[in-house]
Amino acid sequence: MTVIYLFVSPSGRAYAGRHTCQHEGWPRRGSGALPSGYRGSGKLWANVTRRHGPAIRWIILRRFGPDAARTAIDAAERRAIRLARHLWAGRCVNLLEGGQGFNSAEAKTVSSAMWADPVMAAKNRANLAALWADPSFVEAKGVKAREPEVRARNSAAQKARAATPEGAAQLTRATAANQEASARARQRAARKAYANSPEGRAQLRQQAARHADTAEGRLQLDRAREEAHSPEGRAKMRAAAKARRSSAEGEGLRSRLASAEVRAKAEATKLRNQVRAMNARNKARREAEQEAQQ
Repeated sequence: MTVIYLFVSPSGRAYAGRHTCQHEGWPRRGSGALPSGYRGSGKLWANVTRRHGPAIRWIILRRFGPDAARTAIDAAERRAIRLARHLWAGRCVNLLEGGQGFNSAEAKTVSSAMWADPVMAAKNRANLAALWADPSFVEAKGVKAREPEVRARNSAAQKARAATPEGAAQLTRATAANQEASARARQRAARKAYANSPEGRAQLRQQAARHADTAEGRLQLDRAREEAHSPEGRAKMRAAAKARRSSAEGEGLRSRLASAEVRAKAEATKLRNQVRAMNARNKARREAEQEAQQ
């Protein structure tokens, strides 16, 4: 049993399609999801449903019984999509003509065409940048990626991809590119910049705290303490500090410290002068009050 539906969002987006379900007793119109809980398919429409949810309106355009011919259902879906495109024009998010749905080859073709369009590609990049700028989205992605079943599934997919000739060739090219001096320099610079950022420092602290709670982490900390307090460790740290002071980075650090010291002395002098002026005003006011009382 199948229904042909039409979703319309408050922002004017429309999406038509088919849904196989038990539709006895369904109303013709409603809002939110269909009575079966179905909300439509496709990434474009999924973004609309996340944004508007229960405010989306729907209407059942046609119902088919279990004995309906596939050709009749396909034709009805195509007519519904043509109707949505006629009424909502570019606000209709259906990418195909309808009738057979998306397969992997069609999805890849449509995606490539969208990214080949400079306007659509810029819009997609802006949307992705906005998503990754949202801390809650980043945290949710990180939590999901750390789940054991997700890690296992991703690992299996990567291994299967690497086992194919195309995947092996791509992995070889990526490995060779990453071994280039310029690529390694960019990676080091990116890691250093992130490690010096507030987000990077916070993440490193969290990782260190989690690692320190493990038996291996405690053993590494004990070894690091012993090495740091040994004569060899102390000599190594003194040599590193001396090299750092004599480097350009050390010169810059000393310059910044000297500038900070000058500013601190100036602020202290200014504060002392303000305190002296305030004490002088208070003394003058007390003397004036005493003279007035006499």
